[in-house]
Amino acid sequence: MERISPPPELFEQFAAGELDAFERLFHQFQGEVYGWIVRMVRDPAAAEDLTVETFWRIYRAHARFDASRSFGAWARRIATNVALDYLKRENRGNAAGRRSASLGAARRRNS
Repeated sequence: MERISPPPELFEQFAAGELDAFERLFHQFQGEVYGWIVRMVRDPAAAEDLTVETFWRIYRAHARFDASRSFGAWARRIATNVALDYLKRENRGNAAGRRSASLGAARRRNS
């Protein structure tokens, strides 16, 4: 199924901070953003939360959006950053858990 492109004025309205324009873009692009994120994090539940976070960041950054450029590419860049932040947090948590387990095992061996 081919996606219908939003009218150019919708992007200008979004950049000006109109909530209705944001909602329309959210409904149009949420599936694409979700798909992008789930491919990166490989966790559908986390991808749902990260999609919400992405659109929250998009909404907060509306004034920085250049309406003459691609909204989809801009949204994917933000989604990429959100997913990378998530993966970094997950890796830090896993590394801390592994260190903790290693220290516990070493202490048991030395006791």
